[in-house]
Amino acid sequence: MKPYVTPHAIETAEVAGIVEDFRRGAHNAREADFDGVELHGANGYLIDQFLRDRPIGAPTATAAAH
Repeated sequence: MKPYVTPHAIETAEVAGIVEDFRRGAHNAREADFDGVELHGANGYLIDQFLRDRPIGAPTATAAAH
């Protein structure tokens, strides 16, 4: 079995490295003459978490009222 890293909440200092990983991936795709790149960004994946207006698991206004 391939070893893996246990998921964790990222620290602010890690964000620049993750942005660089996406930048490098886009650069590599262009160098390989790809026509496009698809990012899977639903259901809690990293991109989805940045696009949300509240953290995953945070109570909604409806939930807080009950």
